[in-house]
Amino acid sequence: MLEDSVRGAGEDKAARALRERQVEGRRLLDAVAAALRADADLLEEGERARIDAAVAALERAIAGTDADGIGAACEALSSASENFAGLRMNRSIRAALAGARVEDVLPGPRAAS
Repeated sequence: MLEDSVRGAGEDKAARALRERQVEGRRLLDAVAAALRADADLLEEGERARIDAAVAALERAIAGTDADGIGAACEALSSASENFAGLRMNRSIRAALAGARVEDVLPGPRAAS
């Protein structure tokens, strides 16, 4: 009876790990999809193809039962989309700073009025 309990606990732990990885993967897929809807124009064709391939791989992994495989697919998608995230950040910063004066943006001593 104790062995059954221990075996059941191990199975529960594995099932929980799988579900957590699936949720993590779905969040990443949602975030990448939203980013692509907003800023896909920043990507060159080859980079977009790499991201699309990593998305497809993660979708396949999530449909399976290998928690480690899902984690690896999440890492691959994160890596494939890292440059895209930087491009998006640069665009956001440029938009935020548009029309701003250097004095208003950079810290430092201000001239006395």
